[in-house]
Amino acid sequence: MKVFGTIALALSSLLLLSPTVLAAQPQPVTQTQSSHNQTEARQAAEALFKALDYAKSYDETIQRLVDSQIQQMPVLAPYKPEMLAFLNKYMSWDSIKEEVIVMYSETFTAQELRELAAFYQTPLGKKALKKMPGLVARGAALGQQRVQAHEAEFEAMIEQARKTRNIQETP
Repeated sequence: MKVFGTIALALSSLLLLSPTVLAAQPQPVTQTQSSHNQTEARQAAEALFKALDYAKSYDETIQRLVDSQIQQMPVLAPYKPEMLAFLNKYMSWDSIKEEVIVMYSETFTAQELRELAAFYQTPLGKKALKKMPGLVARGAALGQQRVQAHEAEFEAMIEQARKTRNIQETP
């Protein structure tokens, strides 16, 4: 695989495995909140993220995920500054904060967000916050290992599908 393709694969893995993206997978919104309730939920979401110092932990998680990718694919090491610059530009907390707040305020009521904030102040909640970034990084590494271990099989499947269905190869 060319280095650029490897970098693109690693970055897309990071984007897909970042905690916020995992938490924000499209879910049907089962409740319709009034404008007032939506505003209250938004304020509660903002308070939750502020209380958790989420900006710091989120950006630290990006750093850990990049480090994990480089550990799995050492060929990426010389490109670490570019990977971080790209992710800091498009995936930093500051760059996605507004969208995440909207997702949380559309998904949870203000009361539920306050309950989440209360949970994260408990010993178990604090432990979950502390351990979750490492678990996400380990999950990313596991996924990367599994894909790499079976990359030839996947490429053969794609090639067979291309031939069988007469799919034109893209440049």
